[in-house]
This record gives sequence, C-alpha cells and structure tokens, in this order.
Amino acid sequence: MTGELEGPSILATPPGHCWAGKIRTATPADIDAIVAVERSAFASPWPRSAFVSEIDGHRWSHVAVAEEGRTLVGFTVYWSVASELHLLNLAVDRAHRRRGIGRDLVAHLIAFGRNTRHTEVLLEVRVSNLTAITLYRHFGFEDLAIRPGYYADNGEDALVMSLVLSDTKSEQRSAS
Repeated sequence: MTGELEGPSILATPPGHCWAGKIRTATPADIDAIVAVERSAFASPWPRSAFVSEIDGHRWSHVAVAEEGRTLVGFTVYWSVASELHLLNLAVDRAHRRRGIGRDLVAHLIAFGRNTRHTEVLLEVRVSNLTAITLYRHFGFEDLAIRPGYYADNGEDALVMSLVLSDTKSEQRSAS
C-alpha cells in the first residue's frame, strides 16, 4: 500500500466525534495492538497467529491500521485476489467507535482498490450486524447472496456484499 489517509474523518460524523488520526500499513510491531482491538470488537476473535500470517505471510494480504497518536484504534485485513479485493476483517476498538474510523478504513480499502485497478470489493458480514451493513451500503455495496451457517461460532448466516469499482465489471454484471 502506498500513502496514508489522514483524519479528521473524510465522511460526515457527529459533531465532536471526528478522529484526528491516520491510516497506514500494519507492521509486525502492531500485532499485539491489533489483537487487542480484535478482542474488544468480537466475541469470537481471530487468533494472534492469523494476524502474524496476514502481515508476514502472503503477498496478496494487506493489513491497514487506524492510528490516533500512538494508539492503534482500528484495522482492516483484505486480500487482493486476481482483479478483486476481499475484505476479511474490519474492527474498531469499542472505546473509539462512532467517530468515523470504520468509515475511513472502508474508504481506504476502496481507494486502494481503485488506485490498483481492482474491479470489485467483496465481503461477508453477519446478517445481524446492521451497523456494518449500513456502513457498507453507504459506500454503495450491494447485497449478492446469503451464505447459510457461514459463521462457525454460532451458525449465523453471512450476507455477501459487493462494490463494483470499474465500468468493465459493471458491464459484465449487467450482461449476465
């Protein structure tokens, strides 16, 4: 990844709730803080080894962190697969939510996709996670399908969502 997206938030947030941070590429030194955010955000968090693998192990894997001062307040993990980006994980520390950090992480992902000529962003989200679904729809993500029983911890369904980034992909979708 190149460049940083700096705060305050590029999208509208409630008055007094903007953050004054930056988004940058994660390094191995960030792993403990990423794991802490993950544990604050999810009942069934990814293990530490998964983040080590994502940061160090694969050329197709990208991890970006949102940092305010010296505090890591959020992150996103996504893969570059052929012409598509696949959002695997996005979390904001509970104490820092509702300030535009999640929106800026999604905006960063989309900007990365456009700058690197990816054609689409795909993701799965719990059908019960209405906050995330609303955020993704704000950016123009559309519902594609339901994956029944996708989440192993409780068997919850996943909503598959897509954002088309290029006219070529849009034209392909329209033709099918």
